[in-house]
Amino acid sequence: MKRPHIAVMALTWALVSGSVNPCPAQAPPPLEEPLPPANEDCEEPRPAGVIAAIGDELIPTDQIESMVAPRLAEIEKERREARFALISRTVQDFIVEREATTRGLTLESLLAIEVHGKIEPITEIEIAQFGQRFPDRYGKDLDAAREWIVTDLERERVKVVGERFLNTLTADATIDWVFDFRPASAEPASGDALAVVDGTPIPGAKVLEEWEDQEYEFDLRSYFERRARLDLMINSRLLERAALEAKVDTRALLEEHVTGRRVAITDDEVETFYSANRSRILEPLDEVREPIREYLAEVRRHDLEAAFASDLREAGDVKIYLEEPAPPVHAIDIAGRPILGPAEAPVTLIQFTDFQCARCREIHGWIAGLPEYYGGRVRVILRNKPLVSLHPLSHEAALAAEAARRQGQYFEFVALLFERQDQMSIGRFEEWAVELGLDRAQFVADRDSSACRSVVEEDIIEASRLGIHRTPVIYLNGRRLEDKSLEGIFGGVRREFVRLGIDDAEPVSGTESAKD
Repeated sequence: MKRPHIAVMALTWALVSGSVNPCPAQAPPPLEEPLPPANEDCEEPRPAGVIAAIGDELIPTDQIESMVAPRLAEIEKERREARFALISRTVQDFIVEREATTRGLTLESLLAIEVHGKIEPITEIEIAQFGQRFPDRYGKDLDAAREWIVTDLERERVKVVGERFLNTLTADATIDWVFDFRPASAEPASGDALAVVDGTPIPGAKVLEEWEDQEYEFDLRSYFERRARLDLMINSRLLERAALEAKVDTRALLEEHVTGRRVAITDDEVETFYSANRSRILEPLDEVREPIREYLAEVRRHDLEAAFASDLREAGDVKIYLEEPAPPVHAIDIAGRPILGPAEAPVTLIQFTDFQCARCREIHGWIAGLPEYYGGRVRVILRNKPLVSLHPLSHEAALAAEAARRQGQYFEFVALLFERQDQMSIGRFEEWAVELGLDRAQFVADRDSSACRSVVEEDIIEASRLGIHRTPVIYLNGRRLEDKSLEGIFGGVRREFVRLGIDDAEPVSGTESAKD
């Protein structure tokens, strides 16, 4: 419906109020410009060819582009390489899956035979030698780092054997590369052929979701290159202006607002940081005390600089017209999946996990507390992505968790899987089920049932559709979260609150218990 002309609206109001004759001799003249439709937002006009403004001073886009051009060219080169790597991996997946089907095996069984079954046992001598090769990674106490070393050795060995097997399969295949991934605007449609393997086309639908995420990552990198250069330029000009106004040089101004305000890092601060990061720091405190002190001092300096720059920008009337790219939003089905937290929570965190993945274990310890911390506003859902090529028991662990879910103990069993990750075996899964009070016979029957296998298989197919080839992978309301540090996860949740207009100033505890 069209919005009434402003002159008509004014006349109508005058008639209602009785201030004019209902039959005027002459209608008011029409406006020259029509009003915008009522459903359109008002947006501040952006000067063409301008990337930012400092008061009346405009910064041309071309000026920043010329500064970052070499780095942007490198990023675009890496983007093209990543596109081809994605298509190549999709072709390789097809070839491996075809081999499994041809031999009447599941993918897990094929990898167990051709990869895990052909790995030589790791000796104590190899463990010692490998640890000594990377002292910065494992520290001096190799016994304490033994588990970590063995995991890395196994991963390295699996990679070598897996690549050898893959090369054998691809060497016998005829592959025609069809899709041109090089143009900047390249994006495969669902029906486009990426490649043809022995006469079978590989459709673009196989990579669409991952393509979007990958392109977003490169768009984001390009954005940050531009933004970093722009911020540096703006801060420099604001500093020069402030120094000129104060009739001092820039060094004196920095001394007053940054350098002169730094306070020495205390031993208590160093020890607090060390304790909080103990799982990641292998060296004794005395060996890393000074590096930690230097790091904390650098953080403090950066915070002071950021605060000073923020004050300068506020006073300098800075406008940034460069927009951060928006992440793609994926529709991920969660129907019938176990939920930790309120089912109606506005923020949904989905983690694709592998129960033998050490990083998954660490992150689960963080995300499991989100529903309680943000009571009523966050729910957590796990979906399976067992990396059988790396972790031979990961698929069985996923089945065991699903079996525990049938008896209402999914998240309790998941907690045990992560807590006892280094003790996994099929027999122990049954023991842990009994420990939780589950019926052992039912647990075994459910674990081996087609129903549980279908759930895990659906998760694997969904992970493949989304282009997930590693774990853990986290989505917040359908947006993939790249920063999976503790700060990154909580920051991501808070960004969703902002996006949804939810106030998260005070966490709320006391949520419902986990739901299966």
